[in-house]
Amino acid sequence: MAFVNKYPYTDYENLNLDWVIETINRVDKDLAGIKEECVAASLDAIQPKIDDMVDYVNDKVDELTSTVNNLEIAFDEFKRDMNADFANFEAAINADIARLELEIANFKAYIDSQIVSCNAYTDNRIAQNNSYIFNVIENDLLANLTVIDYFTGNEISVQNMFNKLAQLHITDSITYGEIFNRGKTYGDIAALGITYGDILMHGNSLIV
Repeated sequence: MAFVNKYPYTDYENLNLDWVIETINRVDKDLAGIKEECVAASLDAIQPKIDDMVDYVNDKVDELTSTVNNLEIAFDEFKRDMNADFANFEAAINADIARLELEIANFKAYIDSQIVSCNAYTDNRIAQNNSYIFNVIENDLLANLTVIDYFTGNEISVQNMFNKLAQLHITDSITYGEIFNRGKTYGDIAALGITYGDILMHGNSLIV
């Protein structure tokens, strides 16, 4: 039967220090094993919770990613719709502007034509009115209007006065200097058998 020495004792074959070192080493190994067992047991205990947490986080990441993707799709659709609406609005505005410019051009052309017509009508009415005024002056006013003939002292019509004044517009008369230069004497002129009125009105042609 073998004896196991559990406590230090005097044994020159197995010194106390060697026993202490051996015991400490054995305790270290035991503690290391216990530590590994505790860690393994702890991991075994919390691993399902960690897995659940990781799955939860992954699910939330997937949901967030899906939400972001959906938002991007929705934003792209919104942007596309806005671009289409803006293009339609711009086209409508341009069409309205073009239609308004055409209406303005047509209205301007109409106004110009009306102005031309009004001017033509006005000019025609003015000409007719002037003709009417001249006819009234000639037929009514001048026909009945009389003036004093200062040559005779008699009352004559304006038209007759105009006729008499027109006769005084001398264009073929002759001066005394011109008669002298032409070498004409009184006898030469008397021999022509013309009156002083003829000399006054047509002397340049008669006395040559």
